[in-house]
Amino acid sequence: MTDVIEFLYESQCNEEPESIPELAELYEKESEIFDNIHTALGLKALDQLNYTQSQISHILELDCFRKGFLLGASLMLELL
Repeated sequence: MTDVIEFLYESQCNEEPESIPELAELYEKESEIFDNIHTALGLKALDQLNYTQSQISHILELDCFRKGFLLGASLMLELL
């Protein structure tokens, strides 16, 4: 069965991070850190770190979206 909330998140709310101006400085810092990790530990370690962090981030973002969606739906039901 399709998770409707996940579908909505993926198709509607998952905007490109570059479109958020506040992230530009953080991306620059992150890039420098990744360069240091790559130099010290190699590309394989950096890939593993990136992959794990992206999985964690995706799970957390989807969970927050799900909670917000459910909160919004419960508030709408309260109005009825």
